[in-house]
Amino acid sequence: MLTRAAALGALLAVVAMAGLHWPFHNEALNGLALFLAFTGCVYPGALLAQRSKQWVATSELGVGIAILASAWMGVAIHPLWLAAGYFGHGVWDWFHHAGGIPTKVAGWFPPACAAFDFLIALYAAWLVI
Repeated sequence: MLTRAAALGALLAVVAMAGLHWPFHNEALNGLALFLAFTGCVYPGALLAQRSKQWVATSELGVGIAILASAWMGVAIHPLWLAAGYFGHGVWDWFHHAGGIPTKVAGWFPPACAAFDFLIALYAAWLVI
């Protein structure tokens, strides 16, 4: 299941990169920032459907806020913050997949999301360099 989920995430990343790669790269960066802001809300949103321990809720909200901040800083300060935000979210996905964070999501979601996030982080960095 891990291989198929990661392949799905990679395929979606390629589709997203193709759709975002307009001749005007500012629009691509704004699209990446908007999606990163949305991505930061996924795991905190999953908490709404379950009862969680205090530390889980605090960590999910803290990371969600950090991802939202990365999206904002990617637009307001420097676009490399977008790459950092996607990379950080990919690491957070991996912690969920490894069982380090007990937020309940579908088993295929964290590896698919991690593959997507890591590829988009590379793409965002490539747009800036």
